[in-house]
Amino acid sequence: MNGVSMGSEAAFADYVHRLVDVFGHADRAEPLNDYCLGLMLPVDRKSVEPLAAVTRAKFDRHRQAARDRRTQ
Repeated sequence: MNGVSMGSEAAFADYVHRLVDVFGHADRAEPLNDYCLGLMLPVDRKSVEPLAAVTRAKFDRHRQAARDRRTQ
């Protein structure tokens, strides 16, 4: 975006950040990120509950590791 080539993770983060800006609720950024990520996962049902179950279990470890790195 803005003429700069981004990796897919950076482009996804930018996309979600822009959505959060439109919604105007910064406290919804993490749930929105999880939901958008869940929409791209290979799961049979794309409703909120199955996506939440998949993304929560799969990414809790990743989030905790990121939090641990920030506090060190």
